[in-house]
Amino acid sequence: MLSSKPRSRPLLPGASRSSYDDIKLSRMAEFTVVTADSVNVTVSSNITQYPMQKRFQKGLTILQLKNKLELVTGGSAATMRLSLLDKQDQFVCYLDSETALFGSFPVDEGMRLHVEDKTCHKGEFEDTSGIQKYELTEEQYNSKQGERLTDQPPL
Repeated sequence: MLSSKPRSRPLLPGASRSSYDDIKLSRMAEFTVVTADSVNVTVSSNITQYPMQKRFQKGLTILQLKNKLELVTGGSAATMRLSLLDKQDQFVCYLDSETALFGSFPVDEGMRLHVEDKTCHKGEFEDTSGIQKYELTEEQYNSKQGERLTDQPPL
């Protein structure tokens, strides 16, 4: 037959129940985990060629983090895959659970967060060769000399 009463631990000789509880509490108080609310990481990606330093709150969900990384890398949150690398650039883990908190992964100061988005390619946002530029002939430029704000007389 199962008993619903909690089992009590045997006491050490000469110890009272209250002193035993004090010892148990002091052991628990010896170990505390203290981490910062935010962490500095280097963000790299297969889209941009330059890594950047960013600070993110550990309380962000991975989906919220991806949305912030959209603005930094240009990739889409729906198609990006995040991986965490340590300070020696060794793979640690994928950040693949979008509902998990960023701080629930073993992220620490100075680690690298790599964003991979297969729908984009490196340098896509830095290449300006495909952008049509507004060009003026020398005569058009000279005719506009008086239209610049620096050429206008002071008020």
